[in-house]
Amino acid sequence: MKFKSIPTFRATFILAMAFVIMSPANLHAQRKKKNKNKSTPEVVVPAKKTGPQPYNKVITSDAVSEKGLFSVHRVDEKHYFELPKELLEKEILIVSRISGHVNGLNFGGAGMTSRPQQVIRFQQ
Repeated sequence: MKFKSIPTFRATFILAMAFVIMSPANLHAQRKKKNKNKSTPEVVVPAKKTGPQPYNKVITSDAVSEKGLFSVHRVDEKHYFELPKELLEKEILIVSRISGHVNGLNFGGAGMTSRPQQVIRFQQ
């Protein structure tokens, strides 16, 4: 008795579908587990918001500061930017140019693209 050969794509497809149908599906992966302990959950009270701290508590005498268009203060490992009020709501044009690059040194294009002009505006 000779069997006719089934084309390999069709046989593979049928075998894959049979595997999918017979494999146990985990349909309840997102279902929440029932809590067997019926005790009431703990109520977490959010911390009271303190609001902004005074300037002299944030920017201490240990801060390393640099003045420029806006001031940059470094306290420990944190950086703070101080913008003058005159700078708020004004459009600032930033222009960048690439003057050249080192031959044979390629970073996969990182830093090689340029946006010639950008306009930024700081808001409070």
